[in-house]
Order: sequence, then structure tokens, then C-alpha cells
Amino acid sequence: FQSLLFFVRSTSSGCQSELNPTNDAKSHMSDFKVNYLAVILGFFSFIASVLGQWSPVDSGTTSNLTSAIVLDSGTAFVVGDTGTMLKSTDAGATWTPLTSGTSTALHGIYFFDPNEGIAVGDSGTILRTTDGGAAWQSVTSGVVDTLRSVSFNGVNGICGGDSQDILYSTDSGASWQIGQSGFLGGGFLGAQMLSASTGFVAGQNSIFQALVGTTTDGGASWAFQPFYFDGNEGGANDVFFLDQSTGVVSGSVFDGRGALARTTDAGTNWSTLFFDQPIEGVAFPAPASGFAVGSGGRILHSTDSGTSWTDQTSGTTASLHDVSFATDALRGIAVGDGGVILRTTNGGQPSDWPEEKVSSDDGATDDQFGWSVVFAGTTALVGAPNATIGGNGGQGAVYVFTNNNGTWVQTQKLTADDGAAGDTFGISIALSGSTAIIGAPNTNTFQGSAYVFTLSGGTWSQTQKLTADDGTQFNQFGWSVALEGNTALVGSISATVGQNSSQGAVYVFSQSGGTWSQTQKFSSKRRLFFRWIYRNLDPNSKNHCQQWRSI
Repeated sequence: FQSLLFFVRSTSSGCQSELNPTNDAKSHMSDFKVNYLAVILGFFSFIASVLGQWSPVDSGTTSNLTSAIVLDSGTAFVVGDTGTMLKSTDAGATWTPLTSGTSTALHGIYFFDPNEGIAVGDSGTILRTTDGGAAWQSVTSGVVDTLRSVSFNGVNGICGGDSQDILYSTDSGASWQIGQSGFLGGGFLGAQMLSASTGFVAGQNSIFQALVGTTTDGGASWAFQPFYFDGNEGGANDVFFLDQSTGVVSGSVFDGRGALARTTDAGTNWSTLFFDQPIEGVAFPAPASGFAVGSGGRILHSTDSGTSWTDQTSGTTASLHDVSFATDALRGIAVGDGGVILRTTNGGQPSDWPEEKVSSDDGATDDQFGWSVVFAGTTALVGAPNATIGGNGGQGAVYVFTNNNGTWVQTQKLTADDGAAGDTFGISIALSGSTAIIGAPNTNTFQGSAYVFTLSGGTWSQTQKLTADDGTQFNQFGWSVALEGNTALVGSISATVGQNSSQGAVYVFSQSGGTWSQTQKFSSKRRLFFRWIYRNLDPNSKNHCQQWRSI
């Protein structure tokens, strides 16, 4: 966020340098920090309010996308018009095109694992890959109708198409047999293989009823149950059964509305919920958690196995045709017209920034608790550089908090073993693994220090004190710190470089055998020095202005 925010502050005491603070300047530092923190908190509050539940990602295509699958490995595939195929290896964050070898529209896709998959489409097209989509082989379907849906359970799979075509395979899609073909009525837009023997297809019959077919022998034979959406004509667009009795069908009603119908008796009876636009893809990554998508960018979520549904924010008005999730019910994608791909990593839930206020257990006036904060995993370190320790005002402290089941609890208070008044220990903190570095830039008449703490057995202990090998008074070594692995950087904002007073420098320390040693010092090539200009417009005025010039 540093690239998005820039802050400028002016105070009436213009002669006082905030880069080289004295104790008298702490009030100004405090004002600056409070203002800065207020803007930061406001910014994050704004971000929390506008973040959508689903995020659009760049698909690289404008083709309509019709079918998607996300595997638990994070590998995902999408197909669409004109033979469009896309692949992702990061749960839909980025996509690369695949060469399908066809220009016909593809309507359904299924992958067994990241390597082996099946795609189906117009004119009886069936394509098969065994290398993650790098190459596709055509498989004979035995039909010329458009194939619209495909699903497998183990090696057994089914495929639904126009003219109420149903194909089945017993060898992972290497070959196919015709279960039925050539009937009047719409196609089977949805297919699901619940087990090796039980499967379902969903579509529309010749008298404009939703139609669900059931097989118990792997697709060789079928029984059908037509139904109306609560008395309304229409057709089913997709199907998902949680078990042999409970299932959900999405659909389009002839008056332009959408529907989600649910059965608990294997399709004998259906209860229907209506929506203002057609509902297409439906998926249940977990028994209680279901998702459905449709026209107008609609995304619906159920937490009660499809009994009720609530809208999620999609951020698009494009019609969405399919939705797929990994079995964690968190990582999912929805695809639709114009190459739209939406992605979620939290089950489509709203961005939730729960508020919790933490404070030190011994806090006092002017401690400046929260001046610096770092956290990793379940550990947070919070600096209070103006805290009084044993009568030493401004010595400073750092408080350790641990997240316990969502609640932050103070577990330790860190101080320098040689701390003194005015040290401002805790003005900067860095954390990496079991090591923390804490800056105290005002030690030893503002020469400054940085303290190394190590976590062992659940307790943080000071193990070393770092200083610059050429440090002098007022350098303020430790004003900023950074740490990654065995490398630490310590900022000394008022260090003299050459003849340039307060130019500033950064010192590099490396850890070997448990000991940190200085290995380098660097500074900017563009050198700055302070030139003081006193404009005595009023002998009693404090408006003496500090300027700097670059050379």
C-alpha cells in the first residue's frame, strides 16, 4: 500500500527536525503517528467495504465460456465457444490457453486429475487428453448431436446431449457406448455421476417439462421423471445430487424466470424456488454448501443443502453458465459470456475484517502503544516506544500477543536488558520465524541500537545487541529495521556519510552460528545535506525554517 499513499505534515515548530527528534519533539512525532494511523485505518476500512466476494481475473479471451472444473490440486480447466480451452495451475488466478484442435463450441469438461480429462461439444465432439491438455485426441462418440455435459466417477462416466442423447463409458472416456439417442425434446444440459453405478442427467422433454434421468447401472439403462417447476413449464439446466435421494436441479422457466428445484425422494416430488432470471450451473463442493450461477451475473449460495439460497456479489452483469469448486468449498470459479471468469478463495463470502481492540496489560498515559506492529502466523509484536520501565520514562517496550482461536492474548513483555530513559525501544520491529529485531534509536545519546530476540520454548529472550561499527551520537541507528532469514537491515536515518550530515545509511547484518555480524553499510547515491537558514522576520518568532538541498 505504500505505492498508494503519500503523507505530508507540517507543524508550527518548523525548525524542529522530525528526522532527528529530541524528547521535546515527541509530541510532534505522536501527532504525526496518530494522523498517519488514522488515515491507514480509514484506508483499510474503505478497502474492506468495497472488496467483492468474487474477483474477476483475466481470461485472455472474449469467447463465451460454458463449463469449468477446479481440482483440489488447484489445477483448473475451462472450455467455451470456438474450441476455446484454458488452463490454470493456481486455482484460477492466472490462465493460459490450450490448443484443442477444434473450432467447434465445447460445452462440457471433466478432469480426473491434473493430467487426464475429457471435453465434449458440438457435432458429437469428444476430446481426450492424458497430458494436462497439451495434446487432445478425438474420440468416436457415435452421434452427431451436440454433446452438452459430461461427468465421471472413477472410470465410469456419462455424457448428455441434444435429442436426449446419453452416452456412457467404462474406461475413463477412451471409448463410449450409446445408452439412448434420437428422441424428441431438448438436450441433457446437466450430468452427474454420483457413484460408479448411479448417475443423473437433467434437461427438458418434448412437452416442455424439466426432465431428470437416473441410471443405476453406469449409464446403460435409464429411468426418467418429468416435472413442472411448481406448475410452470421450463427446462433443467444442471443437476447435482448429494445422495441417491436428495438433489437439486437448476432451470429456466418459460416466462423468463429461473428456478432451483429440490427433491428429497429421488425425484418423485420437487419443491421450487424462483428467481428473476434463468439459473444455469449448480455445484455442491460440500454436502451443506452449494453454489448456483445464472443470467445477469447472479451467484447464489446455500448453506443448508439447497433448501434456501442467498445472493453473493459477483461484480458482473454477464450471464454465468457454470461454477466449480475444489472440495474445500473455498476455492472456486464461475465462467460466462465474453470470457468472464470470476474467482473466489473464501467460498464467495463477504470480505470480513472483524474488529478487535488490544492493549497492553500495564498500559499508561503516553506509552504510544501501537507505534509499530508486526505479525506472522499467530504471533504479533506491538511496540510502545514511550513506555516507562521501572521509572525510566520513554525507555520503551514491545508486547507479544498470540492469536488463540481468533482472540489476541498478551503473552509477554519485552524490554532491553540495558534499557535507559528515552531509549525509545520498540520504535521499529521486524519479525522472521523465531527471530525478532527491535530498534531503539535513541540509546547512548541518540547513537542508537537494535536488539535481537529469539523465541525458544514459547519464550522470547534477548540474545544480542547490534550497533553500527562507525556509530556516533545522533545517528539514530535502529530507527527502522527489516529482517528475512539470516539477513537484517538496520536504518540509521541521521548517519553522517562523508561530509554530509544526517544523510542516513543502512547497515546490513548477517547471522551465522547464532551470532549477528555487520557485513555492509550502504547509502543513497544522491547525497543530501541540511542547510539551516534563519529568517529573523520577528526576533521573538519561532518560525526559523529548516531546508535541505540536493547536490
